[in-house]
Amino acid sequence: MPVDKIKVQHKFGIISHNHRQNLLERISAPATPTKSSRKPIPCEISHDFILSYNNADPLSREKLDIQAAQLLQRVKRRAGILSGGTGRHVHIPRSWVELTLLARCRGPFRDEVLEALLASMITASPSIDNIPSLFLVCETVIEWIKELGNPIPET
Repeated sequence: MPVDKIKVQHKFGIISHNHRQNLLERISAPATPTKSSRKPIPCEISHDFILSYNNADPLSREKLDIQAAQLLQRVKRRAGILSGGTGRHVHIPRSWVELTLLARCRGPFRDEVLEALLASMITASPSIDNIPSLFLVCETVIEWIKELGNPIPET
């Protein structure tokens, strides 16, 4: 009588049969999408924030002013204005983009935003990483000049 050898595979080590069945069921079950562990940033500068700020009534404008002041302090820190331009938290291109977006809000803090942008641009060292942000700043300045009614000649 021939003897057939059956290869026994222990993929999970030494575990009980019930535990092995539970593991196999969990592995073969489709994975359910889980929420990302990253929390959304409560106050983030976006085009939606700019539109809601500019179109807000005076009652909701007070709440948005507080949020804008918090955003400005965060961007100043990222621009390195408060720390002399050094630190792990300093990211010049991103801060310039956020400052130009925040400057599009028509509010009492707009002059402070523009002063922070100017101070950051003066103190920043020249870098290739800053070039795309500089283009955004230039486009924004051109838009502001067009809004003021001074047409720029097309070349």
